[in-house]
Amino acid sequence: MQARESQKNNMNIRNFFTAKNPLILASKSPQRAEILDRLNIVFEACPSDEEEIFNSNDPLEKIAQDLALLKAKSVLKRYPNSIVLGVDTFVVSSKGKIITKPKNREEAKKILMEKSNSTEKVLSGIVLVSKDKQLVKTEVSKVFFADINPEDAEIILSFNEWQGRSGGFSIEGKTSFYVKGIEGDFWNIVGLPVYCLRQVLNEFLN
Repeated sequence: MQARESQKNNMNIRNFFTAKNPLILASKSPQRAEILDRLNIVFEACPSDEEEIFNSNDPLEKIAQDLALLKAKSVLKRYPNSIVLGVDTFVVSSKGKIITKPKNREEAKKILMEKSNSTEKVLSGIVLVSKDKQLVKTEVSKVFFADINPEDAEIILSFNEWQGRSGGFSIEGKTSFYVKGIEGDFWNIVGLPVYCLRQVLNEFLN
């Protein structure tokens, strides 16, 4: 009975959003767009233009949720009759520092070298909002890196996968040669936690 109910909920998710009533994705991330395409969820991407401001003294999960909510509510003003999905993903070093997107190749190399033999966390705040409802959750994954020497870093950097990437790496790209393992949702590390998305959609729509 539970399996049938789960299948029914999944079908409701896919059928709920249509070309006339798409899910609004408050992001310009090509990774998130690709994941939604894979899931056959009809959506329209509408990036938020809000500046990402947060209190670095807040708990990491709160920061992820607040930034996702900020994006979603900003876009909801343009689509007041829609459901908006806001997601904010960032990487946290083994020392507890948020690793932002590298500004240049030199910074990207420094970030890569700091990953060597370390464990990093990937946090995503995921938010659904409409004019009369909102739902907020957080997903956390871990990435375990092998040794990365300067020559390895140069090879990785030559593919430019660091550009526009939180944490300066691509789990589905060349950096994966140096990932010993992960803990948690792989798709969260890519940029959109699929199982968590399913949970929030089921809860929001039912």
